[in-house]
Amino acid sequence: MWSDERVLIDLRTVSHKAAVTMTSPHRKILDQGTRGGVFFLHGDDEYRKQEAFQELIAVHVDAETRDFNVDLLRAAEVSVEDLARILATPPMMAEWRVVAVRDVEVFASAARARDLILSLVDSPPPDLALILSARIPHRSKARFYQALIKRTQSIKFPLIALDDTPGWLM
Repeated sequence: MWSDERVLIDLRTVSHKAAVTMTSPHRKILDQGTRGGVFFLHGDDEYRKQEAFQELIAVHVDAETRDFNVDLLRAAEVSVEDLARILATPPMMAEWRVVAVRDVEVFASAARARDLILSLVDSPPPDLALILSARIPHRSKARFYQALIKRTQSIKFPLIALDDTPGWLM
């Protein structure tokens, strides 16, 4: 006989695996072995975006060199000059450098930051993995988002619809 605690742990493990298998849009890019360049994670499902964020970082940088080669930023908290300096920094004792920027929607209205990001999209340094994360405003027609979707490794994370969840989870 299993205890109630054991059953709960097993169900959490099963449901997490099912959710990852069923609803992880970033798996295709990771499974293809795609490394480096610009990744644009967008959509309303913050949990799955965060999961992809962490996996993309882990794929590019070993735990031993992570302190030297990963910068986690929020768009609203970094100046264009600092962002340009960070993006130009080469990796240290590693093959890749990762710059991960959250809340990129802030850049949509900041011309200098937007231009910096779009110039990197067209010709990223060969040793950089730039991960951008945003929640695109509903019905937005901004060219910035359209350019990111078309010219990057774009991964959309829509909210999981009730119809997409297995019946045994409810």
